[in-house]
Amino acid sequence: MKRKFRFTIIVSMVLLFEALYSLIIVQNSAEKKNLYACSVTDMEKSVALEKKAIKLNELNPLYKLNLCCFYAKLDSIDSDLFKSLAAGGNRNERLDYSLDELVGDIYSMFPYEPVFALNYSLNAMMKGHYAAALEVLEPFAGESYSTREVLLVTGWLNELTGNRDAAAYYFSKAIERFTDITESRFFADLRRNDSALAEQSLTTAVKKLKDEYDRTEDPLVAARLGKLYYTMGDLDKSESLMEWVLREMPSLNRTWYYLGCIKEARGDEDLALEYFKRSYKLDETDVLPIQKLVEKEVLKKYRMDMMAQYSASDQSFRLEKLYGGNPIRFPYIVSDLEQYFSYTITD
Repeated sequence: MKRKFRFTIIVSMVLLFEALYSLIIVQNSAEKKNLYACSVTDMEKSVALEKKAIKLNELNPLYKLNLCCFYAKLDSIDSDLFKSLAAGGNRNERLDYSLDELVGDIYSMFPYEPVFALNYSLNAMMKGHYAAALEVLEPFAGESYSTREVLLVTGWLNELTGNRDAAAYYFSKAIERFTDITESRFFADLRRNDSALAEQSLTTAVKKLKDEYDRTEDPLVAARLGKLYYTMGDLDKSESLMEWVLREMPSLNRTWYYLGCIKEARGDEDLALEYFKRSYKLDETDVLPIQKLVEKEVLKKYRMDMMAQYSASDQSFRLEKLYGGNPIRFPYIVSDLEQYFSYTITD
């Protein structure tokens, strides 16, 4: 009896080992297909490879996210489509139904992750379902960790549904926290299409920062406020604040950059160049001082070309540590929109 029991245990262990070994082989095969799909430039091939990876491992959300990204790339989702929506444009009819299905599936798996809610809302927005998109996204816009994309898309959806006060509220909140929005293509379009709404949002953000600075005298708040004064064309206030900020905190590379822009506007090219160099030295990955130094032939153009390769649109695919530290690619819709909402590299 004991011998039979031992034999049963051994057989069970062998079968378990074989099952685990087979599972590992399948998982490795799925991961190889996934990695290969991410490395090729032919989106048709990427889609086919990612579908095979999903077939081998349907439980890995990374593969669905990648497939969503590839479908979006394949169907030419870009910022021009988003810009056209505000002007009454239509959704791209080539958009594959699988993208809709994938975005919805991912959101249903992770309904409390703002990045997935954002993609779901953007997809609904492109179909003209503004109210439904707003219902999903607006709760995330009230959180303290809201990204610029969540805040601006929430404002945009309110604008599209005719709620201008709410739109101004979310736009100003975004500008207050992420002042470089004023350098974005989105803000340029907003100023062109609805200058009153753009200026209302900017003025409200300035007032909030001014109140906070008067209360706290925080140099970081002053740096953001100085940036917005620069955007509004009040160079005297901006210059005064930024010079004080840099005496308190000389490590703020963007403040050196914008102070350089002010000196350049005043015709002091030598001092402007010195400030651009300081900004670059503090952060050699920041495209704004790089762009200035390339224009002034201090840096070679290849440096700018290299930065363009790793701009917001490319880097924003990565969502670290959501699944045990593994890098995640989230749908291209958001990554492309991030570039539209943030500062852009000019030709």
